[in-house]
Amino acid sequence: MHVGSWKRAAEEGNRWLSYRELAPQLTEYVRQMGYTHVEFLPVMEHPFDGSWGYETVGYFAPTSRFGNPEEIADLLGYLVSPAAKWMTGASVRMDGGEIKGI
Repeated sequence: MHVGSWKRAAEEGNRWLSYRELAPQLTEYVRQMGYTHVEFLPVMEHPFDGSWGYETVGYFAPTSRFGNPEEIADLLGYLVSPAAKWMTGASVRMDGGEIKGI
């Protein structure tokens, strides 16, 4: 899924959701749809919104359009947390460390 296209805050000028705002809404959506995985389209920084991140300028940095690096870590951590009540037995590796799911 493309973070900037999936859902927006229509009541606030159709702005993008932040990584933190996205976490509970995306988790609820995938749970309701019966999905077992979430695959993100590129989240690297890119100069043209229409490219959806495929024309990157920063291979090792998440785009700041949706928040800072801590916020994307929070999103990924939320997806595998007990609070998500969705994925079990999942883990996410970030910066050599590991965030374990349930």
